[in-house]
Amino acid sequence: MDVFVSWRDITYEAVRDAGAGGIGNVSVALATNGPNKGVLFAVKVFSPDSPEKECWKQAFMREVHVLRDCSHPAIVKVFDEGVLGDGRPFFVMEYLPSTLWEATKAGGLDETGKVSIVMQLLSALDYLSRRDPYVVHRDIKPKNIFLKAGTCVLGDFGLVFQDVAATATGQPDGDIPAMAQMYRTPELVEYHVTGKKPPPASDVFQLGLVASELFTGKNPLRPGGPEKRVELEAIAELPGSVGETIMARLKEMIVIDMKARQPASVLLPRWLDLYRTVSRRQGTRQRDAIVRSRRLSTQDVRSEGCK
Repeated sequence: MDVFVSWRDITYEAVRDAGAGGIGNVSVALATNGPNKGVLFAVKVFSPDSPEKECWKQAFMREVHVLRDCSHPAIVKVFDEGVLGDGRPFFVMEYLPSTLWEATKAGGLDETGKVSIVMQLLSALDYLSRRDPYVVHRDIKPKNIFLKAGTCVLGDFGLVFQDVAATATGQPDGDIPAMAQMYRTPELVEYHVTGKKPPPASDVFQLGLVASELFTGKNPLRPGGPEKRVELEAIAELPGSVGETIMARLKEMIVIDMKARQPASVLLPRWLDLYRTVSRRQGTRQRDAIVRSRRLSTQDVRSEGCK
């Protein structure tokens, strides 16, 4: 059993593996001492395929630094960190076992829940874009979005950018993936080809792809490699009285031309209004269902009394 001892001298005992990636492996671990004794956490350990590549370690440490400084309920929280005996760094974050990818496969997410997820993630992107220096996640996809008790959390910042200008150029980070190809954006394609750093607008487009898939069941991005120009298929019509409004909100996020794409700060209030609308509708339907149920119960009682 792996044991992780942090700089704060807190011990975390690994319970099971929770996933592996190019930059780090994640374990579910139990805190055995300290103020959070008895709580399960996720521990991410630097363990690339090629440990000698400094760019991998830099990317891992960049993720630690960004998350350590973030304080937003829709962004995964880091509690602790340390270094193993062999020199590999690790950090301890909240344990979030349920992903949007799993929830979508299982079904059951209603319209209000879906709008809520997009709204909360836009709030996270607005927060990241306002930081100084701003932060670009660049790996927003259903498997990196976690759900807990009606809220959602953006995690896995392994490809994160920080402290870059929108016009900065250079070479991509070694052989670290430039993007999730099924959720690539015009800006990430340009980064892969020229090294031009993607701005926060790239995250808005990526979230728009995820949101479109969430509501329609299909990602509108046409398949292609990292150098292929981004092309979209038409979004399927959405039923219901607010379907047209939802479609309009989705299309605002996946505008190819970055100059015409609205930032998260502008989009967020529109999704807030949409959330209010669908919440009221859901509340009305629930009240109507309760009233109908009570009426049926009253009729049953009267029928029994007449026998």
